[in-house]
Amino acid sequence: VNLHDANGVPAFTSDFEVAPFCDLWLRQQNADHFLDQQLAAAYQSVLTGVKWLNYRDSPCLRAMLERSAYGRLSIRMNLLGYDRTPGAPDYSTGIVVGTIGIAEQNEPRHFVRGRQLTAALTQGANVPPFIPLNQIGNIQAVCHTSNTVVSADFGNALPTTDSIGTLQDIGPLAFGILKDANVIQGASINADEIEILGTIPYLNPGWFLTTGGVQDFRLNAGARNLIQNHPVAVVKAEQNGTYTVMNRETAGGVFVRADNFVFRLNPGDEAHVHFHATRYGHPLATAISAMPVTGLMGGPGTGAKLPDIPVPDVNTPLGIVKFPTEFPTDANGRATVTISASDKGPGNPRHYLDGQVYGIGYQLKHLPPNYNSAPFNFVSVLAWDRYDIPAHPTWYEHIQPILSQYANLYPIMSRRLVKLNNYVSVISNLPIVKLTMLLPIENPNSMPVTRDMSAAKRQTVLKWLNTSDPATG
Repeated sequence: VNLHDANGVPAFTSDFEVAPFCDLWLRQQNADHFLDQQLAAAYQSVLTGVKWLNYRDSPCLRAMLERSAYGRLSIRMNLLGYDRTPGAPDYSTGIVVGTIGIAEQNEPRHFVRGRQLTAALTQGANVPPFIPLNQIGNIQAVCHTSNTVVSADFGNALPTTDSIGTLQDIGPLAFGILKDANVIQGASINADEIEILGTIPYLNPGWFLTTGGVQDFRLNAGARNLIQNHPVAVVKAEQNGTYTVMNRETAGGVFVRADNFVFRLNPGDEAHVHFHATRYGHPLATAISAMPVTGLMGGPGTGAKLPDIPVPDVNTPLGIVKFPTEFPTDANGRATVTISASDKGPGNPRHYLDGQVYGIGYQLKHLPPNYNSAPFNFVSVLAWDRYDIPAHPTWYEHIQPILSQYANLYPIMSRRLVKLNNYVSVISNLPIVKLTMLLPIENPNSMPVTRDMSAAKRQTVLKWLNTSDPATG
């Protein structure tokens, strides 16, 4: 990720630390076309290895450099409007709107440890998934240490009307502090029941694209006292002088999140999950419970009807991925938990794909009433099957069965570069195939992407590629 000025002069260069998406929701709720991508999500991570180049003329960039810890910056990208309509001018492209800021030394890398406004979802048999009850998605806010300003990020929280990010008019919105901590989302309150910090000018032309949806609110003396132990909220002003609570901070101000929450484990591997618990943005020493879940992972692994191959549910067989079912956070609200994969592997329950997917749900052990849990707050684990590396791998017996799957998944590669299921094509492109297979999985040029291989299968392919004469295979 590089930042340039209007003339193409680079201010800094950096590497994006790989991160999964979060806060998926149905942002464009009224689609004009069947292929409109109505879902939106956010990616939050850090930029590492930042090299500052031409920044001295910018007070903002100079301040960021002074505050940055260990050559890192923070980045959040809100993605929306991906066009899936063949023939459209913007086919296979979408909108990215986001922010880059400082990264403190001890803060999480993939979410904001602050004030969390978590929306309740609309319920019903015929209701599409991921629709917030009052049309506003999840919001993160931070009350700065000066206690005079609170910053809120609405970048992935307001509904859109089209694929270019036009925000939907849902009425006059304001940000404030609820004086009664027990008021629930969707309630109607009087003007004297909330301390309004300011309006949200989301309908102003260019507001979203120029601010990324981030806004500061100044706190007066009364608000500074109130915000310490009362929930912040987004409200809509009604014509009769009342307000409707569109979204609010979690009940009791309590929240827990796993910083890193997607893992790929080879048989016998371990991984460490870092949890952060807070109350009204401050560290919380508490207990966390964990349990196997399927939830929004979707249950079955595919909808395909394959002869003689039953569709397995995720999380089966049990006992392959192990983790503690309860653990405490320390005085800083932190806990690190080890998850492990059985050295025997899941036994290829999906047949057509390597390994199995496992979900680990987690939540504070003791929750207050009317608590809205974030539906995507779970740890996702891909546990690969056990695979014994052959002493002398050959094309037909070992390599083609592995690479054919990727040829099917990425047909564009077969048309433009190399046919991975074709022996002659692979041999003809041996140097580039070997190069991409040797790159670490974090590298954007690593192959294969998304459906990445287990370590044993990757080593098998590389062993075959490194034979003195792979053509004999």
